[in-house]
Amino acid sequence: MGKGKPSIAVDQKKLLLVIQEIESSGPLANRSALFNEVAAKYNASEFVKVTPAVVGLRVKQWGVKLVTPLGKKGRGKGVPMTDAHKAAMLAGRGQRKPKSEKFAENPAIVLYFEELKARTPERFHSLVESAQNGSRISAEKLHCLECSGYDNKNVTDLVRHCPCNGAEGASACPLWAFRPYQISASEVEESETEELEAVA
Repeated sequence: MGKGKPSIAVDQKKLLLVIQEIESSGPLANRSALFNEVAAKYNASEFVKVTPAVVGLRVKQWGVKLVTPLGKKGRGKGVPMTDAHKAAMLAGRGQRKPKSEKFAENPAIVLYFEELKARTPERFHSLVESAQNGSRISAEKLHCLECSGYDNKNVTDLVRHCPCNGAEGASACPLWAFRPYQISASEVEESETEELEAVA
Protein backbone atom coordinates (compact mmCIF):
# COMPACT_ATOMS: atom_id res chain seq x y z
CA MET A 1 0.00 0.00 0.00
CA GLY A 2 1.38 3.44 -0.94
CA LYS A 3 2.27 6.03 1.67
CA GLY A 4 0.17 9.18 2.04
CA LYS A 5 1.58 12.69 1.76
CA PRO A 6 3.89 13.54 4.65
CA SER A 7 2.34 15.79 7.30
CA ILE A 8 3.58 19.40 7.26
CA ALA A 9 5.42 20.19 10.48
CA VAL A 10 3.78 23.15 12.17
CA ASP A 11 5.04 24.87 15.33
CA GLN A 12 1.85 24.57 17.41
CA LYS A 13 2.85 27.15 20.02
CA LYS A 14 3.78 29.74 17.40
CA LEU A 15 0.68 29.13 15.26
CA LEU A 16 -1.60 29.53 18.28
CA LEU A 17 0.16 32.79 19.21
CA VAL A 18 -0.31 34.11 15.64
CA ILE A 19 -4.05 33.22 15.73
CA GLN A 20 -4.42 34.89 19.12
CA GLU A 21 -2.61 38.02 17.91
CA ILE A 22 -4.72 38.36 14.74
CA GLU A 23 -8.01 37.76 16.58
CA SER A 24 -7.08 40.07 19.51
CA SER A 25 -8.70 43.06 17.80
CA GLY A 26 -11.92 41.15 17.10
CA PRO A 27 -13.23 38.51 14.70
CA LEU A 28 -12.50 38.66 10.98
CA ALA A 29 -15.20 38.42 8.31
CA ASN A 30 -14.90 34.61 8.13
CA ARG A 31 -12.54 31.68 8.78
CA SER A 32 -11.14 31.80 5.26
CA ALA A 33 -9.92 35.38 5.82
CA LEU A 34 -8.49 34.36 9.20
CA PHE A 35 -6.58 31.34 7.83
CA ASN A 36 -5.14 33.49 5.01
CA GLU A 37 -3.85 36.11 7.45
CA VAL A 38 -2.51 33.51 9.88
CA ALA A 39 -0.63 31.68 7.10
CA ALA A 40 0.90 34.93 5.81
CA LYS A 41 2.07 36.03 9.28
CA TYR A 42 3.33 32.58 10.26
CA ASN A 43 5.23 32.15 6.97
CA ALA A 44 6.98 35.52 7.36
CA SER A 45 9.38 34.06 9.95
CA GLU A 46 9.29 30.30 9.29
CA PHE A 47 11.38 28.23 6.89
CA VAL A 48 8.65 25.57 6.47
CA LYS A 49 5.71 27.38 4.87
CA VAL A 50 2.05 26.55 5.53
CA THR A 51 -1.01 27.16 3.39
CA PRO A 52 -4.31 28.55 4.71
CA ALA A 53 -5.73 25.01 4.24
CA VAL A 54 -3.06 23.57 6.56
CA VAL A 55 -3.88 26.26 9.15
CA GLY A 56 -7.54 25.20 8.98
CA LEU A 57 -6.62 21.51 9.35
CA ARG A 58 -4.43 22.16 12.40
CA VAL A 59 -7.12 24.35 14.01
CA LYS A 60 -9.58 21.49 13.62
CA GLN A 61 -7.06 18.84 14.71
CA TRP A 62 -6.10 20.72 17.86
CA GLY A 63 -9.66 21.81 18.67
CA VAL A 64 -8.71 25.50 18.76
CA LYS A 65 -11.52 27.83 19.88
CA LEU A 66 -11.79 30.73 17.46
CA VAL A 67 -13.44 34.13 17.80
CA THR A 68 -13.95 34.38 14.02
CA PRO A 69 -17.25 32.76 12.95
CA LEU A 70 -17.77 30.39 10.06
CA GLY A 71 -18.74 32.15 6.85
CA LYS A 72 -22.27 31.81 5.53
CA LYS A 73 -22.84 30.24 2.14
CA GLY A 74 -25.46 32.00 0.07
CA ARG A 75 -28.39 33.84 1.66
CA GLY A 76 -29.68 30.96 3.75
CA LYS A 77 -32.90 29.02 3.21
CA GLY A 78 -36.04 31.12 2.99
CA VAL A 79 -34.16 34.45 3.00
CA PRO A 80 -35.48 36.66 0.18
CA MET A 81 -33.10 38.31 -2.26
CA THR A 82 -32.29 41.94 -1.51
CA ASP A 83 -31.56 44.51 -4.20
CA ALA A 84 -27.87 44.16 -3.29
CA HIS A 85 -28.04 40.37 -3.85
CA LYS A 86 -29.73 40.88 -7.24
CA ALA A 87 -27.16 43.48 -8.30
CA ALA A 88 -24.28 41.19 -7.26
CA MET A 89 -25.83 38.26 -9.13
CA LEU A 90 -26.28 40.31 -12.33
CA ALA A 91 -22.74 41.69 -12.05
CA GLY A 92 -21.39 38.16 -11.63
CA ARG A 93 -23.11 36.65 -14.64
CA GLY A 94 -23.28 39.78 -16.79
CA GLN A 95 -26.36 40.95 -18.64
CA ARG A 96 -26.96 37.92 -20.87
CA LYS A 97 -29.06 38.46 -23.95
CA PRO A 98 -31.64 35.91 -25.04
CA LYS A 99 -30.55 33.67 -27.92
CA SER A 100 -33.16 35.27 -30.21
CA GLU A 101 -31.51 38.70 -29.74
CA LYS A 102 -28.00 37.29 -30.29
CA PHE A 103 -29.18 35.53 -33.44
CA ALA A 104 -30.89 38.71 -34.73
CA GLU A 105 -27.61 40.64 -34.37
CA ASN A 106 -25.67 38.14 -36.48
CA PRO A 107 -26.34 38.55 -40.25
CA ALA A 108 -24.95 35.09 -41.04
CA ILE A 109 -27.39 33.44 -38.60
CA VAL A 110 -30.32 35.55 -39.88
CA LEU A 111 -29.51 34.40 -43.43
CA TYR A 112 -29.13 30.79 -42.24
CA PHE A 113 -32.64 30.75 -40.74
CA GLU A 114 -34.12 32.41 -43.86
CA GLU A 115 -32.58 29.70 -46.05
CA LEU A 116 -33.59 26.95 -43.60
CA LYS A 117 -37.20 28.15 -43.67
CA ALA A 118 -37.16 28.30 -47.50
CA ARG A 119 -36.13 24.64 -47.84
CA THR A 120 -38.34 23.36 -44.99
CA PRO A 121 -41.93 22.24 -45.71
CA GLU A 122 -44.51 24.72 -44.39
CA ARG A 123 -45.85 22.28 -41.79
CA PHE A 124 -42.48 22.50 -39.99
CA HIS A 125 -42.08 26.32 -40.15
CA SER A 126 -43.10 26.67 -36.51
CA LEU A 127 -40.09 24.50 -35.59
CA VAL A 128 -37.79 26.79 -37.58
CA GLU A 129 -39.21 29.84 -35.78
CA SER A 130 -38.82 28.12 -32.42
CA ALA A 131 -35.18 27.26 -33.22
CA GLN A 132 -34.61 30.87 -34.29
CA ASN A 133 -35.90 31.91 -30.86
CA GLY A 134 -33.22 29.75 -29.25
CA SER A 135 -34.85 26.32 -28.80
CA ARG A 136 -32.26 23.56 -29.09
CA ILE A 137 -34.99 20.90 -28.94
CA SER A 138 -36.60 22.37 -32.05
CA ALA A 139 -33.20 22.46 -33.78
CA GLU A 140 -32.70 18.75 -32.93
CA LYS A 141 -36.14 17.92 -34.32
CA LEU A 142 -35.38 19.81 -37.54
CA HIS A 143 -32.06 18.01 -37.93
CA CYS A 144 -33.72 14.59 -37.59
CA LEU A 145 -36.60 15.51 -39.90
CA GLU A 146 -34.26 16.84 -42.59
CA CYS A 147 -31.99 13.78 -42.28
CA SER A 148 -35.00 11.45 -42.70
CA GLY A 149 -36.46 13.35 -45.66
CA TYR A 150 -38.94 16.14 -44.93
CA ASP A 151 -41.24 15.29 -47.80
CA ASN A 152 -41.91 11.69 -46.83
CA LYS A 153 -45.39 11.58 -45.28
CA ASN A 154 -44.14 9.02 -42.71
CA VAL A 155 -41.12 11.15 -41.77
CA THR A 156 -41.90 11.08 -38.03
CA ASP A 157 -41.97 7.26 -38.14
CA LEU A 158 -38.63 7.27 -39.95
CA VAL A 159 -37.16 9.46 -37.19
CA ARG A 160 -38.70 7.24 -34.49
CA HIS A 161 -37.11 4.10 -36.00
CA CYS A 162 -33.85 5.79 -37.04
CA PRO A 163 -31.14 3.13 -37.62
CA CYS A 164 -28.19 5.52 -37.02
CA ASN A 165 -27.23 4.03 -33.63
CA GLY A 166 -23.88 2.57 -34.69
CA ALA A 167 -25.12 -1.03 -34.32
CA GLU A 168 -23.92 -3.67 -36.80
CA GLY A 169 -21.78 -1.22 -38.74
CA ALA A 170 -24.52 1.43 -39.12
CA SER A 171 -23.51 5.08 -38.98
CA ALA A 172 -23.70 6.57 -35.48
CA CYS A 173 -25.45 9.92 -35.15
CA PRO A 174 -24.56 11.83 -31.95
CA LEU A 175 -28.21 12.91 -31.68
CA TRP A 176 -29.66 9.38 -31.97
CA ALA A 177 -30.48 9.05 -28.25
CA PHE A 178 -32.05 12.54 -28.29
CA ARG A 179 -34.15 12.08 -31.42
CA PRO A 180 -37.80 13.15 -31.19
CA TYR A 181 -40.93 11.01 -31.62
CA GLN A 182 -39.50 8.06 -29.66
CA ILE A 183 -42.01 5.66 -28.14
CA SER A 184 -41.84 4.49 -24.54
CA ALA A 185 -40.78 0.97 -23.49
CA SER A 186 -44.38 0.13 -22.52
CA GLU A 187 -45.60 1.12 -26.00
CA VAL A 188 -42.93 -1.09 -27.60
CA GLU A 189 -44.01 -4.02 -25.41
CA GLU A 190 -47.67 -3.44 -26.28
CA SER A 191 -46.84 -3.31 -30.02
CA GLU A 192 -44.83 -6.55 -29.84
CA THR A 193 -47.70 -8.29 -27.98
CA GLU A 194 -50.16 -7.19 -30.69
CA GLU A 195 -47.82 -8.53 -33.40
CA LEU A 196 -47.54 -11.92 -31.65
CA GLU A 197 -51.31 -12.13 -31.21
CA ALA A 198 -51.82 -11.36 -34.90
CA VAL A 199 -49.44 -14.18 -35.90
CA ALA A 200 -51.00 -16.72 -33.46
